[in-house]
Amino acid sequence: MAAKERHVLWVEDENDPDLVKAVQGEMNREVDGYIFALLRQAETPDEACEYFSKYGHRVDLILMDCVWENFNTDGVELVHRLVASYERPVVYLTGQFAIASTELKNEISNRPAWLVVTKGFEDGELGLAMARATHIFTQLNSAALVGQAASATSTVV
Repeated sequence: MAAKERHVLWVEDENDPDLVKAVQGEMNREVDGYIFALLRQAETPDEACEYFSKYGHRVDLILMDCVWENFNTDGVELVHRLVASYERPVVYLTGQFAIASTELKNEISNRPAWLVVTKGFEDGELGLAMARATHIFTQLNSAALVGQAASATSTVV
């Protein structure tokens, strides 16, 4: 079976060459039946929102920085703005999850297809997280569609 290509919107305000190299190294290789391709790297919340409003239908996964030091928002708030129109799996990148906000930790515990990877990740770790988030998201959507179909069938009778 051929791997399924998935398109990633990466939202990150830091221009850290090591992080860019590490993220790019996780793209375009097969992981658990998926190949992730970087569609766009947005460096500001406005850029991410503008791109997503035009091309959100092409984005299969959001790779989101958690902390936005120079902007009046954070990764959780920005993801909520983006997925209001197109629900997507999310992988958050953070410097230290242990000090992440309570809001972020609550969001992740309530959203199975939203995962966290700590910056400085090992080779292959980000790819596995993206594949896991995509797989969970696909399963949840399939279950929801089956439930809707069963509900529609029972009301037709």
